[in-house]
Amino acid sequence: MEKIEGLSIGLGLDTLKLDSGLTDLKSKLKLVNSAMKANLSAFDYGDKSIRKYETRLQGLNKKLEVQKAVTEKAKKSYEKMVKEHGEGSKEADNAAKSYNNEVASLNNLERYVGRTREELEKLKEQQKIAESSWGKLGKKLEETGTRLTKVGDSMKSTGKSLSMYVTAPLVGLGGMAVKSAIDFESAFAGVISCPLY
Repeated sequence: MEKIEGLSIGLGLDTLKLDSGLTDLKSKLKLVNSAMKANLSAFDYGDKSIRKYETRLQGLNKKLEVQKAVTEKAKKSYEKMVKEHGEGSKEADNAAKSYNNEVASLNNLERYVGRTREELEKLKEQQKIAESSWGKLGKKLEETGTRLTKVGDSMKSTGKSLSMYVTAPLVGLGGMAVKSAIDFESAFAGVISCPLY
């Protein structure tokens, strides 16, 4: 097992001795959980790296092996209780409950391992696309689009400023020119209407 920043004790399945008793196997399951927790603590909570998923999957696979052994031991314990005390006895019923709980845990764990494996494959595919030529081109185009949007916003802002500071005075000048023309025309009309002596 590859150590991550020296945080965990490596637990190979060969060191777990899966032929142990049920109590010992449950203890091993706790040990696998603590090692997995220690390995994952090397990553930030929101980290979605391939290495984190591989580390999680490695721990889950070990946990799955131990859980399978725990479930098998619980089944054998149930069969032993039925043989010794009979079907429906208190001992057999307790062993049946224990076995059913272990089966449920195994099924949930198998689904979780499957989902983690799928997420890892998706992440690898996304990374492959991101590192490909098309992915790099798409990223460049996205960055260019963002820059062009910023330039467009800047031009729009400049246009508004020009409207306010240039167009308004021009309209005022235009109004004054029209008034001057009207005044001139009125004055000229007065000159033409005066008789010459």
